[in-house]
Amino acid sequence: MQRKKLLIADDDPYYRLMLGTLFRDYDTLFASNTEELIEKARKKESSLIITDNQMNDGYGDSGIYAIGEIRKFDPDVPIIFHSSDNSMKTSLKATLTGATHIVTKQSGIRELYRTAKYYLE
Repeated sequence: MQRKKLLIADDDPYYRLMLGTLFRDYDTLFASNTEELIEKARKKESSLIITDNQMNDGYGDSGIYAIGEIRKFDPDVPIIFHSSDNSMKTSLKATLTGATHIVTKQSGIRELYRTAKYYLE
């Protein structure tokens, strides 16, 4: 059985490393910025995408922008919006743009894992 692929976008290399360890049972791809995330998502190889919002790449709400771009060519892939910004405005914007699920970083890594596993299983 082929392992499912997970695409994780975050500009913090240590956080990517931690998430890579957390999701070691899956084939994990990483993106460190918006352009890389969109490029890797365009290949449609991932069963799930997890994206941060504020990546240092000049887009402002990078994750929200990326979700909108990804939804233009892949309306079906589940996308977990995983940001430290827990404001209702940002969550609503992410949802309206096409995020499948919101898990704030304050919710903890276990909540992210449980949510991701739901979409991967």
